Amino acid sequence: MEGPLQEFSINDIISLVSLGKQTGMAEIEGLLNDQPVTGNLYFKGGNVCQATLLDFSPLEAAITFFIFEEGYFRFHQGRTPEREDLKTSNELIIMQGINRADQWKEVKSLVGPEDVPVLIHKPASLTGTVNLKPDDWKLLTSINGQDRIADLAQKTNLGQFRATIALASLVKAGLVEKKARTARFILYNELEHLAAVHLGPSAKSLLDQTYQRLNLQPGDELNIEQAIEVSNNFRKLTALMVGPGRSEKLAEQIREKLKSIYQR
Repeated sequence: MEGPLQEFSINDIISLVSLGKQTGMAEIEGLLNDQPVTGNLYFKGGNVCQATLLDFSPLEAAITFFIFEEGYFRFHQGRTPEREDLKTSNELIIMQGINRADQWKEVKSLVGPEDVPVLIHKPASLTGTVNLKPDDWKLLTSINGQDRIADLAQKTNLGQFRATIALASLVKAGLVEKKARTARFILYNELEHLAAVHLGPSAKSLLDQTYQRLNLQPGDELNIEQAIEVSNNFRKLTALMVGPGRSEKLAEQIREKLKSIYQR
């Protein structure tokens, strides 16, 4: 048994295997945040007994398959897992999976995998009391203006789905806005990574001083003139610390980086 997920949904797969009381493994390929992934859904006597996908827990993996809109599955008869961690009934997995798919359709229009959440310092649309859930608070306090939602999901241990739900909630509450992860927007990270090779841990401190002197924030998307000004000021600071020779070598690499970013 095999076919495209557009014709056989995860709901259909579970129902068919359950009806036939089969034992085996459904190998499922699909897109998660526009990235191709592969996972497995195991059955014993027609009941889901295990699920594997990335580093998700078995139940999280099982219900995450429901948000795959495109992909392909193959059922391998008789294939069994090393462990049987799932004791949840097929009916409950289907209910949670359908709910997950409905929620995902709503939030994916608000949050994209490459979006970088940025705090709104003076929210204009806030009226009255804002009620935030624990996941919302956890994500809110981790936003640094540089990390994508995928990065924050990992750092907070919320997982991709819970982190996305929380971010959508913060966006709707008017506490957070999104910026696309363009090269110009993440220029600070590019420069810090480049400088760390030459300066070690002190690179971030010097880069922060450079931005402060120019009244810029690490999360700002800089135009070419501002980027050149950052480069020139950063070179002056590094020259004081490591001498003009090493400073000029770093400055040359930064100029090449700016050229690659702003001439795209």
